[in-house]
Amino acid sequence: MSCRIPGLIALIARAIWLFVVLPLMYLPSERLRELPGKAPVLTALAASCAAMIALAALLVARDQLSVNRQNQRETTAKTTFRDFLKLCVDNPELAYGEPTSYKQKKYEWFVAHFLWAAEEILEFAPNEWKSNLRLHVGYHKDYLQSDERFRREDWPTYSQKLRAFVDDTIKELPPRNQVLKKEIEGIGTAYADSFNSQDAAGIAALYASGGVHINPAGPRTDIGKFYQTLFEAGFFHEEVTLDQVWPVGDVATIAVGKYRVAKKDQSGTLLFEQDGHWTATYVREDGKWKIRMQTAIPIPISTNQASPSSAAPKSAGPN
Repeated sequence: MSCRIPGLIALIARAIWLFVVLPLMYLPSERLRELPGKAPVLTALAASCAAMIALAALLVARDQLSVNRQNQRETTAKTTFRDFLKLCVDNPELAYGEPTSYKQKKYEWFVAHFLWAAEEILEFAPNEWKSNLRLHVGYHKDYLQSDERFRREDWPTYSQKLRAFVDDTIKELPPRNQVLKKEIEGIGTAYADSFNSQDAAGIAALYASGGVHINPAGPRTDIGKFYQTLFEAGFFHEEVTLDQVWPVGDVATIAVGKYRVAKKDQSGTLLFEQDGHWTATYVREDGKWKIRMQTAIPIPISTNQASPSSAAPKSAGPN
């Protein structure tokens, strides 16, 4: 509408110029002397022109009011969603859709706030925010799709546009286990990178507070110091693979896999490579999966080689 208004004004101005101003400019002098006698006609013509101009001004004002209202609603929608993102920062376990049992009621209101914000965004500012909305739908997929009370009582109260968007997004999302496995594999990659660059602190950062590492020599919680000792002893390379992963409700994950570790002497000569199995339990901490307990079981190597069983770097496992 706004792009048509200037054209309408130009058309009115052109009509006044062509049919009023130009004819008056080229009238013979004797005809000009007759104009006072035609005052009623000129008055009616002027009134018509004034009416057209007033109509154009009204249309411009209406269009501007509509634009202002749309801009205001879009700003409100964005502000509402930014407020929701602040809630995510303050409640990361709720933001990732993994509330503890005593926070379940709070989580339901958290999701309600998200859906309200998403409804506003879809109505007034959909294009630039849709990818962000899909990301958050993925975090809350299980609740949105499977909670019977929510689907029966709350879900019908939202707009058809929002419900269609959420349902279509859920259909496009991969199964939860695939997402979880990818996250666990990411931790395993970070572990291997830190091990192979001799970064003991980097490995320790993959563990949760109070995390425990267990191998045949026993349990330990001084993760950084333990791995630093391994590096000083000549362990320099490790590869890890993930075999299986299982979610334990919404609060923990268990995974198992294999590892291979290599040790060299001070001259750089390879002494041996050893294979083993690992298991790990992961918990959410600060919105990320971290190792709560990890166990490494080395496969015995031949007796003529020095066994690292008491110090084999038990892979954090692709968590």
